[in-house]
Amino acid sequence: MLAETFVSDYETFYNSSTDEPQLPTKLDLTQKNKCDVVKWLVEHGKANIEATDNRNRTVLHWATCGNLDVVQWLVEHGKANIEAINNDGQTVLHWAAQENKWNVVQWLVEHGKANVEATNNDGRTMLHYAARGNKWDVVQRLVEHGKANVEATDNDGMTVLHYAAQKNKWDVVQWLVEHGKANVEATDNDGMTMLHYAAQKNKWDEVQWLVEHGKANVEATDNDGQTVLHWAAQKNKLDIIQWLVEHEKANVEATDNDGHTVLHWAAQWNKWDVVQWLVEHGKANVE
Repeated sequence: MLAETFVSDYETFYNSSTDEPQLPTKLDLTQKNKCDVVKWLVEHGKANIEATDNRNRTVLHWATCGNLDVVQWLVEHGKANIEAINNDGQTVLHWAAQENKWNVVQWLVEHGKANVEATNNDGRTMLHYAARGNKWDVVQRLVEHGKANVEATDNDGMTVLHYAAQKNKWDVVQWLVEHGKANVEATDNDGMTMLHYAAQKNKWDEVQWLVEHGKANVEATDNDGQTVLHWAAQKNKLDIIQWLVEHEKANVEATDNDGHTVLHWAAQWNKWDVVQWLVEHGKANVE
């Protein structure tokens, strides 16, 4: 009777036209770690493990939201396709990372031989997800054991370093540069480097580390011709401006594509402390 109930619920789900079914379906069972029931449905109920919901998510996608034993069984015994993608282009690896199931990620890469370079519809790889989530140990495993490409870019041209910097995941940034040999001069589609992002976020220690250890170019310009100093001035990051000018001899007279200097931007954004310092100490040209 118990088995018949599960089969009935399973069939009800796949005949349903709703996008998010509320019945206790087989997908629910994978999430709730009902491994014994999943096994029975597949082995005796002949349930189709590759069946998809209305968003093209397979049973294996949903299993990653639960515990690892269901995932292991589906892959090893049910022969589930670990490279199946949903409507967002997400593989099971992407889904597991999104749900913060890093033990599932590790198993799928090391034992399931999942493709770590697979990209979703936004062009993001597993490494982008791991860097954004500050999962330093996962980043390390993906690079050292999964041979993940540290220079992979998403649809916006953002590398893993850009993601880590944007989310202030500094331990990830340092490891990628020192051990993963990631390129600190890589630019996104807006021409912004890691240093632009660090200055924009007022991360003085990060700016210093990128310049001194990562050898980042302080005169790098984005697509608008703006240097790191331009960005720091707009965001009122005086400590960064002071350090870049005094220690790295950043050019205070550099102009963007519209001919604006750092002083122009500071004045335009009413950053008077920056204006004062640039004139008095940076020797900026007021004319």
